[in-house]
Amino acid sequence: MTQPAKRNHQTLIYQRQKRQSYAVLGVIVIGVITSLVMGDAQYAIAKGMAMGSIVAYIAQSAFTYIAYHTTGARYARQIMLNMYLGQMAKWLITLVGLAFTFIYLPTANVIAVIIGYLLMMIAHSVTMFFTKT
Repeated sequence: MTQPAKRNHQTLIYQRQKRQSYAVLGVIVIGVITSLVMGDAQYAIAKGMAMGSIVAYIAQSAFTYIAYHTTGARYARQIMLNMYLGQMAKWLITLVGLAFTFIYLPTANVIAVIIGYLLMMIAHSVTMFFTKT
């Protein structure tokens, strides 16, 4: 037998999303340390990891604020539409953000951008997995 889904606490989810800024700072520090260890004079690795993590953070924040804007059992249809809208906004912000990164920051290391983005996605997934509401 299945159980109904537990109710999401909007303020707790918003609070956890804001705490992801510490993960962005951590990824940037890892990028700077990696650049120093590798002898990267232009800090291309640090720039790439910073931009990848910032793009991921902004996209995930937009999704969180759009998707969890409406709560309540009466608004089930609106909540589902907000989830779709949030996912579309997340993809749009990610694509535009990465395009601007590669166009306007050509010295950034491409692999570092992808690694920074993936590290933020992993950090967000782990944080939300352990959010028991």
